[in-house]
Amino acid sequence: MTGLALSDLTDEAIDAEAVFPTSFRRLIDQLEDADDPAVMIALAEAHLVAQLDRRGREQAVSDRIAQRLIAKPGASIERLAERHGPGPRQLRRAFAERIGLSPKLFARVARFDLLIRLHNRSPAEDWLTLALHAGYYDDHHCPPSAPLRQIEGSV
Repeated sequence: MTGLALSDLTDEAIDAEAVFPTSFRRLIDQLEDADDPAVMIALAEAHLVAQLDRRGREQAVSDRIAQRLIAKPGASIERLAERHGPGPRQLRRAFAERIGLSPKLFARVARFDLLIRLHNRSPAEDWLTLALHAGYYDDHHCPPSAPLRQIEGSV
């Protein structure tokens, strides 16, 4: 959307108006005038959809693999790369450019996100059961502490 590689923006403090198109300023003005959070969300979503529609380009391989990792966080990155074409180094470069993270870290974040969503849906459920449903298979990697430490240390 910005025309910049996300790896250039990762861990940087940059004014959004310097990066996004001029229509972003209009969105900011609309958001400042809105009082209802639902209206704010609708405005932001409409802006993002319009930007994506304007781009009109084919979905990148890294985007397809990222969507698959979100849908199934335990999926093998190597198998996904084989299925969708790029080699491991090409995939790492594509992820750095398009997403700003390595595929491995993105998969960890997706798995942890699933764990949190499962906990939000079933707060009374114990963490071990939720962790198993989220794809964590041994107590060494079991949440919440291990993945949280990994993600916090990497992001």
